[in-house]
Amino acid sequence: HADLSYTLRPAKGSCLHCLQLPPVGGDTLFANMALAFEALSPAMQRLVEGLEAVHDLTHGRSHQDATPEQRAATAKRNPPVIQPLVHVHPQTGRKALWLSEWMCTRIVGMTEAEGRGILDFLCRHSTREEFTFRQRWRVGDVLMWDNRATVHMALADYPLNAQREMLRTSISGAPLGR
Repeated sequence: HADLSYTLRPAKGSCLHCLQLPPVGGDTLFANMALAFEALSPAMQRLVEGLEAVHDLTHGRSHQDATPEQRAATAKRNPPVIQPLVHVHPQTGRKALWLSEWMCTRIVGMTEAEGRGILDFLCRHSTREEFTFRQRWRVGDVLMWDNRATVHMALADYPLNAQREMLRTSISGAPLGR
């Protein structure tokens, strides 16, 4: 996911500081969404450039076990927003995919089947090994990233009773979406 993509003011950047790690696991994966866009065929680039996706916090992994009441309360505080599927980085001018498997529910103006096929393809494509980086944390590490061209995922590949403690902060971004 990209931090706060489900809001009208997604994070510009984020920073993690590793305080405590489990004995094994707990890495974070990052994907370069500009490289992923650039590796698409010209025909696919043209197709996705004009599309918009719905980003919905209640679709995320953190809400998969939520009750209907909890989902409704979250949706009231954070209603779904529509974001461009491709956006232009304001400093570099590079185009980047702007989607997340956990937040994107559908593509505006398409049937569920049409949109799901495109979203699933783009999520698989953007997380291919050649676009990714794996942060193998050590206590004390600090990592910053540009949230406008990156998605990330903390791996839950450690025992449930183990501790992984991170301090995260996000840098407020420019308005995006509707």
